[in-house]
Amino acid sequence: CIELVTGKAGWQSHLNILCDDPATHAQWYVSMLGGEPVRCAFDDTRLAVRWDSEMICFMAQGVATRDRTIDHIGWTTPDLDATYDRLTRADVAFPVPPRPFGTVRLAFLRDPGGIWIELVESPTGKP
Repeated sequence: CIELVTGKAGWQSHLNILCDDPATHAQWYVSMLGGEPVRCAFDDTRLAVRWDSEMICFMAQGVATRDRTIDHIGWTTPDLDATYDRLTRADVAFPVPPRPFGTVRLAFLRDPGGIWIELVESPTGKP
């Protein structure tokens, strides 16, 4: 289950992911995708990871759903091959390895809870 909370001026402030083990889930995101581990300003019981203006919060609530609540989370990377190599060396599985798609290159991986993450590299290497 993913909860979207709207902040000031209608901007999305975070994604909330219910999972079996919030600490492990948050650490996986930090280890594999960077970001800063933080506590949610609006709920200090939640673990969170922040990147610039986006934050993902991880919260335990019984057994996490196994249904895909969202289709995927998109992540840009300036060098898809380097990111793919680093993550595969860390034993991250890619159901869809790097490939061209229109004007970009992309790949899909799954996080520990089964959420699909799309890694996208633009033709210029910039988001």
